[in-house]
Amino acid sequence: MPENVNMTIVWSVVAFIVLVFGGFATPWQTISDLLENSGPSEEQQSVIAFVAGYTLPLTGATLVLVYAGLAGWFDDIDGPYVALICGAVLIGAGLVAQYLGLGLLPRYSYDNLTGPPYIRVPLFALQGYFNTYGWALMLCSGAIGSACAVQLHKWQTHGDS
Repeated sequence: MPENVNMTIVWSVVAFIVLVFGGFATPWQTISDLLENSGPSEEQQSVIAFVAGYTLPLTGATLVLVYAGLAGWFDDIDGPYVALICGAVLIGAGLVAQYLGLGLLPRYSYDNLTGPPYIRVPLFALQGYFNTYGWALMLCSGAIGSACAVQLHKWQTHGDS
């Protein structure tokens, strides 16, 4: 990850995705608010936090997976195994959230998914989240989890900048 990642821009993009695709604001209103505040306002940050909590299993799994990718944990692992790990993390996040009673839990459907496990497991996991959240909230959750991972990685590698 480049050292000069501007987190204000990253969080502004996340705010745009969440507010527009989540149906909370129009694109032009969101852009004008982001420009006026030089980044997400407190109200926009509250909406992001609400969506993150609502989609906690997917947001948390995305954070873990993106952070693992940024940290290089997948560098020496073959692609099919990475896909299998990603599917297992997505399913595991749903199970942990269910145990803790946090977030909106994925609804898995047990349709006959065919193919090798490295295709079936991730598709099964993503299908569960899609059945629950739909594409818009999945996109929002993915953006939030990814930005959190980038922020965490930046804090750990470059200090509090």
